Amino acid sequence: MRAYSTCSQQFDTPAEKQVSSQNPPFKCEPLIDARRAAQLLRVHPKTAKRMASTGILPGIKIGRVWRFRESALDEWMKLQLQCSRHPSPKGETF
Repeated sequence: MRAYSTCSQQFDTPAEKQVSSQNPPFKCEPLIDARRAAQLLRVHPKTAKRMASTGILPGIKIGRVWRFRESALDEWMKLQLQCSRHPSPKGETF
């Protein structure tokens, strides 16, 4: 399971506040629930949760609820498509 980190920034010194004011504020990508992830993947929400719990699908469990990042799911889908395009080791085609 991946560690969950918060997006809030805390500053200890005035120098850190000054450096931070020069950079745009940090924004987190919103997390989506299993129902929305399942819609994107075109699977049942229970399938998305099961895939996340076994480590197949990138997601984090916060309390009892599975959460996902759309960008992580998109990257996962691209990787799956890339892997499926590789020729078989014996040169067989299906």
